[in-house]
Amino acid sequence: MLIRQVQRIHHKAKELMDLRQASHLQQSAELVSTLRDITIAYQQEGTAEERLQNIGTVLGQYPANLLERCEEYAALANGIYLQLLPRFFRHPRNALLLLLEHIPLSSTSQDQSLEKAIAFILAHQNTRSDWISVDDRGSSRAADWSFISEQWWPLVADTGNRTVLPTRLHHRYLELCVVSQVANELKSGDLRSSSLFTGLPSTSCST
Repeated sequence: MLIRQVQRIHHKAKELMDLRQASHLQQSAELVSTLRDITIAYQQEGTAEERLQNIGTVLGQYPANLLERCEEYAALANGIYLQLLPRFFRHPRNALLLLLEHIPLSSTSQDQSLEKAIAFILAHQNTRSDWISVDDRGSSRAADWSFISEQWWPLVADTGNRTVLPTRLHHRYLELCVVSQVANELKSGDLRSSSLFTGLPSTSCST
């Protein structure tokens, strides 16, 4: 169940990327036009508060939608669909985290980094902030995040240096990275579970 859910999320993101790439030029023109309008609003005469209000008018009532479009464009430009995953993670998120909480998982090697990461995201699953401090019930060693691939790292961590412990990690991208890595390692046999396909109990990252 976990593997199928994760595969479905990645498949939808890839499909969206293929669809959006067809309208890439149109989208870039619209975003450049919005950036132009924001720049003009900033350069207008007036106090800092007035200019901020002008910028707010350009951004409109739903700036989160514009941010989502910018992230989508960045994904298209880079050819990396991972940035499109969060929108498909909203619905199955609770079920996937519940599976991670109840399925007994263990590494077939001495590397415990993924198991620690699972415990970390479960401990912070109710956190509302976009970013989680790693020294809040988190890891104290950069090596404990070694399972995060090069494609995932810029989305998950706040540092580009893989040898330095990040001070914070992006909440949703970390969750997506962890569940994706769990699915990959279950398929490869690097992670095992005695009850992978038994579903939830009745009492109830890399690409």
